[in-house]
Amino acid sequence: MEKSRYGAIKVVSSMMVCLSLMLIGGCSSGGESTGAAKSGGSASASATTNPSPSESSPSVSSPTETEKPVTDSLGTYYDVIKDRTLAECVASEMWAKPTDQLSKKKAESVTDLTVIGVLNEYNMPDTLPSCGIALKHLTNLSGLEVFTNLKIICLDHLTNLSDISALRGMSKLAIVSLKDTAVRDLTPLGAVKHVRTRDDRGVSVYVTHAMYDSMIVPKNSDIILWKQG
Repeated sequence: MEKSRYGAIKVVSSMMVCLSLMLIGGCSSGGESTGAAKSGGSASASATTNPSPSESSPSVSSPTETEKPVTDSLGTYYDVIKDRTLAECVASEMWAKPTDQLSKKKAESVTDLTVIGVLNEYNMPDTLPSCGIALKHLTNLSGLEVFTNLKIICLDHLTNLSDISALRGMSKLAIVSLKDTAVRDLTPLGAVKHVRTRDDRGVSVYVTHAMYDSMIVPKNSDIILWKQG
């Protein structure tokens, strides 16, 4: 009887030990799964918080830089050149609109203005509607003073043009064509002395035969008067 009870206790004890081991193993296994889940969640959160470069959202491009304002502006062509038709003519020659700003730098880059005069000596029509024949009314060149580096200017057949004082002080002028104009006083062109070289012997002024004898050429000037036509 005692032996039987002892055996039964032993069996029950063994079963309880096995059951405890099973429970411990299950808890351990469950703990590892929970840890893996937490780890995965953390990795997922990390991936969401810190996306890889390849998965990062596209960067927002910076706003397009606005065009820089003209800091050395002299004003619009209309502001600088008071005669509106002349302003339009000069602007078109410089690939601009008369309402555009004319900078000092751009004005100083101009070396010739050959579209102002009437170009139809051979009965050819003027190509620019604001130049040539459209400027027949012009009496002076007010506003062209800003083109300080002019070398050539053609004013032929502007029959009302009489005042070229705007050209005073342009030390680089080499050719001024005044054929069939009302200009007679060349004093503004004599205000600047040229350095006489083989290439720069002064200002060559072209007039017609009919104008030649009535031209006022200042003494000791660098003006060379030529008769043409």
